[in-house]
Amino acid sequence: MKVVPKSPTKIRGKFEICPNLKIDSVIELENMRIVKNGEKIEARLEIRLPPEIKKLCHKKVELLLEDEFNLKLSALALVGVGLVGELVSYGSCIKIKVKKPISISEEHLFEAEKWLNILKEIPPEEREWIMRVLKWWRRGFVEEDKIDKFIDFYIAFEMIGKKVAEEVAEEEAKDDKEKKKMKNAWINTFCKKYELDKKQFEYNGYRVNQIRAALLHAKHELLDKEEAEELAEKYADEFGMEVLKSVRKYLMQYLMF
Repeated sequence: MKVVPKSPTKIRGKFEICPNLKIDSVIELENMRIVKNGEKIEARLEIRLPPEIKKLCHKKVELLLEDEFNLKLSALALVGVGLVGELVSYGSCIKIKVKKPISISEEHLFEAEKWLNILKEIPPEEREWIMRVLKWWRRGFVEEDKIDKFIDFYIAFEMIGKKVAEEVAEEEAKDDKEKKKMKNAWINTFCKKYELDKKQFEYNGYRVNQIRAALLHAKHELLDKEEAEELAEKYADEFGMEVLKSVRKYLMQYLMF
């Protein structure tokens, strides 16, 4: 008897994106399609599920959609498009809400699709960590307060910088003393690893970790809170782009496999 394989179950969802998301035309990123029809903006997302889990409850399907959505937001972040959004469920309807108006060009989507493919090749645990870094970066991108923006970008930078410094220390340090030194001076270790000028993370002669410390603890041996706030307000956007470049540098290692 001939066995006919079961075809994948398709779960289709029609999602409305709130009107403050602006798009230039019909664009497509992987299996998420965003369509502008007059004044109405909608997104369609299709996820293929294997037959054995076709009876997933609504909540589990919602979680799958959320993972897919966040993965795409991470890919967009890597091309400098910081979109913060969430899936909100209303009974059988799931809507996507975004925090800040933004225009997404077809060029952005083309480049983001490349990053999306890279992200999907990364082991799940590593990918989840990278997406958390990008989540903080996206949060900083949409933040209007420059000081909070600077802090959000710093958190993203610290996450990736300290991880790289720890990896380098474990591989290259000759003894525990050197290992500790490399971890403590994580900005220097990170910059050396990726052949970056550490001055990229200095503003008016102060390192970003010194500025952040003064912002949060009010007193610092080198600068006071007021001066730190002035630096954060002036350089937040520039710092954010340097952080994004750093994340890209880190991800480039996966292009070799």
